[in-house]
Amino acid sequence: LLRDPPDETVVPLLPEALARALQAIPIRATDDTIEVAMLDPLDVGAIDRIHQVTGRRVSPVLAMAGELQRAINDFFDAS
Repeated sequence: LLRDPPDETVVPLLPEALARALQAIPIRATDDTIEVAMLDPLDVGAIDRIHQVTGRRVSPVLAMAGELQRAINDFFDAS
């Protein structure tokens, strides 16, 4: 997330409260897929919830806790 920050147009696809609760932030998206940085990319419940909210297939990637928290705070505190 430090070297390749999230696309600012994609982050709002996941509401702030859900991003914080799931510890996940969208980083890229296409018409049918959303790439999401997560603390636990094997969390099927979180992946299902993100799919329900975005309507896209979720491609999870592992994120370090500090980097993920910083990205969530930077984006949502700035908006």
